[in-house]
Amino acid sequence: CDWSSDVCSSDLLLHRPPADVTGMEDTRRLGASPSVTVRTHVGSVATVFVGSVLAGAFLLFTLEPMFAKMLLPVFGGSPAVWNTATVFYQVTLLAGYAYAHGLRRFLSAREQVAVHGALVLGVFLLLPLHVPALRGDPASTPVASLLAAAVLGVGLPFFVLSATSSLVQAWFVRYSGGRTDPY
Repeated sequence: CDWSSDVCSSDLLLHRPPADVTGMEDTRRLGASPSVTVRTHVGSVATVFVGSVLAGAFLLFTLEPMFAKMLLPVFGGSPAVWNTATVFYQVTLLAGYAYAHGLRRFLSAREQVAVHGALVLGVFLLLPLHVPALRGDPASTPVASLLAAAVLGVGLPFFVLSATSSLVQAWFVRYSGGRTDPY
C-alpha cells in the first residue's frame, strides 16, 4: 500500500487515514500491516456513528405515534388530533434541522458537542414522557391545548432527536476528513 497516493492499490475502497489517526507507528513497530489497523479503526468508528444515527431515527419515529396515542384519552380520536400532532412534529423537525445547521455553521466542533451534549443530558431530566396537566378545558380550544401539551410533553426530546442524526453525520464527515461517505 502506498500512503502517498489517495487509494491503496490492493483495496480501491481504502483511503489514506485521517491526519489525527495515531497508532501507525505502533503497528509498524509490532510488524502488523498499517492498512489493517486503519481499516479496523475507521470501520469501528463508522459503526459507532451509523449505530447512533439509526438509534436516533428509531427513537424519533417511535416517539411520534407513541406520544400522539398518549394524547388520545385527553383529546379524543378526532382527525384534528392527528393532524395537529403531525403539524407539531413537522415544525419541530424543521426547527431541529435549523438548529443543527446553525451549530455546524457558527460553532467549532468542540462547541457543537458541548452544546448538543448538554441538551441531550437535559432531555434525560424530562423522562419519562407524560401528558402534562392542562389548565382550562381542552374542548374549548383543542388545537392550542394540544400544541401546548405536545410542546410541554415531548417538545425538547423530539427537537434534540431531530437534530442528532444531522449533527452526527456532519461530525462523521469531519472526522473522516471528507473521504468517507456518511451514507
